[in-house]
Amino acid sequence: MKKSIKVLLASILAMVSCLCFFACNNSVKNYTVTVNAGSGITVECDKEIAENSDLEFTARLNDGYEGVLKVSATVGGENASVTEKESGKYVISAVKGDVVITVTGAEVRKFDVTVNACEGVSVVCEKKVEKNGSLDFTVSLLRGYEGELKITATVGGKEVTPTSGVGNFLVISGIDGDVVITVTGAKKKALAVTKNAGEGITIVGDDEVAYGADYIFSVEKPEGSVAAVKAVVDGSDAAVTEENGKYVVKNVTGALTIEAYAEGKESFGIRFSSDNDAVILPADGRAEHGSSYAFEVKLKEGYRVKGEITAKANGEDVPFDKATGKFVIASVTSFQDVVIEADAEEITYTVTVTANVADGIKTKSFTYGYFDATVKFTVELADDYSDSEITVSYSYDGKSFTALDADENGYYEFDNAKA
Repeated sequence: MKKSIKVLLASILAMVSCLCFFACNNSVKNYTVTVNAGSGITVECDKEIAENSDLEFTARLNDGYEGVLKVSATVGGENASVTEKESGKYVISAVKGDVVITVTGAEVRKFDVTVNACEGVSVVCEKKVEKNGSLDFTVSLLRGYEGELKITATVGGKEVTPTSGVGNFLVISGIDGDVVITVTGAKKKALAVTKNAGEGITIVGDDEVAYGADYIFSVEKPEGSVAAVKAVVDGSDAAVTEENGKYVVKNVTGALTIEAYAEGKESFGIRFSSDNDAVILPADGRAEHGSSYAFEVKLKEGYRVKGEITAKANGEDVPFDKATGKFVIASVTSFQDVVIEADAEEITYTVTVTANVADGIKTKSFTYGYFDATVKFTVELADDYSDSEITVSYSYDGKSFTALDADENGYYEFDNAKA
């Protein structure tokens, strides 16, 4: 009996061992799942996955972060396909190895900062600010501006009050939306203008000028006088230009002083012209206001006055003073455009041919011009003296006679001493 029991127990133990062996050899294999998620990203996923199973997981951005998630995975050390089933839900199919999931692409959410500042104000701050962060900024007046500034701000469309920070910084804290900063109240400084005018001079212009603006003024002076005009800005000389009878100091940036005083008489230009080439034009000149101006008109060598010489200044006749032989403009009060007209002709000379034997040679006269290069003529004999031998000579300006020989055509020729 005891022997039978022992055999039964041995049989039972053998059966149990076989069952355990079979069960162990037929259990499901599991693989580990490792997640590498960037800052601001939450991934929800099982830590293990059975072999040949599909691994499903979710990935999302944490509050205060933004961006486009980039999801990748390896299975058994090899790149694996990750499918997005729906927004934020992913699956890796038929896993056959340890899984590593990597998710990146998150950035801390930042809100836009917009500044609306009036002219003359400088606002210094960042263009973006992180969610729940703080924005430090400064507000200051630019040079040349003044006024009591009004600063307002909104965050996400809601009005907030900036607080004082370190130094001259203002602070907006706990930001959860776009920021708009608005600054008003600045205006250009009004700069004083001091006018120092000499005797008989009046400076006409405003008593102040806006910072950076042009200052325009005029100067009234005695007729015929010249005004010296000077500008000083903050103690330094400044350029003064004259435009259309007005004086201009450009871009005034400090206290302005205008000085003007009489400096001698005004003078005017005098210009001469003529359509006649025979006229020798007087040199252009100038004359002080109210003074007379005399000029002489001459003709070039080789010309003489046939009729008369006249002059007009700005279309008005200029009188001729016979005592001095000059034209005289009585009083010059503006620019003078003088036009000279002359009735002139070229000088010509008369040549008279004479003979020692009055009744043998025909007396003959002719003329030649002042600028003719040569004088050429013939001597005609009376019929009864056709075979006579004659001698021809010439003289000019009382000089000794010079003999001339006729050419093959019977012409006598000599050079024009005036040409």
